[in-house]
Amino acid sequence: MLQIPYPHRPIVAAGDRTVAVRADRHRVRETGKPIAQVARDLGIVPGTLENWVAKDRRACEGGAARLSEDERAELVRLRRQVAELWMERDVLKRSVALWVSEAMGW
Repeated sequence: MLQIPYPHRPIVAAGDRTVAVRADRHRVRETGKPIAQVARDLGIVPGTLENWVAKDRRACEGGAARLSEDERAELVRLRRQVAELWMERDVLKRSVALWVSEAMGW
């Protein structure tokens, strides 16, 4: 596979990346430049910057999307119910397989 290097590929540390992403989100909003252009200006792959920005956006908006205590309890209850239904389904599948093998004389 042929890789075309960017003119200057900076090594971005995780801490620097957080600062850079927030600055770049601001730069994209203020200048109206697309993420791809900002990524080219920085010398990184556009998809990488998009991933970083999306992750940062989810982290910033995550505070408002927290579950209430009632919602968390319902989620736990529903997960238990789903696990129980999966077990019942597996038992029924095995029962049918056993029934069919007995009926067929295997």
